[in-house]
Amino acid sequence: MNTNELYAGMQLQDRKSFLRLRLCPDTHQLFVHPVKIHDVPPRWKYDAGGGPADPLFIPNGQPVTPQLIEDPIPVQPRGR
Repeated sequence: MNTNELYAGMQLQDRKSFLRLRLCPDTHQLFVHPVKIHDVPPRWKYDAGGGPADPLFIPNGQPVTPQLIEDPIPVQPRGR
């Protein structure tokens, strides 16, 4: 059995991971950034006082510290 399949179904509350995708406008190359958050804060608070680009919810306590799981993965575009 694959350990990824085991952990996916556990729904751990304090550990999250996701993929961030970035498309380079010049080369049309896609970069996949695998990101993890090791300790997700259990409590969040509403913050309406921020600017337009600021989040509406901020952690109530320690800040969130995302980390790369591995180096970004480049995906070459197919023939154009």
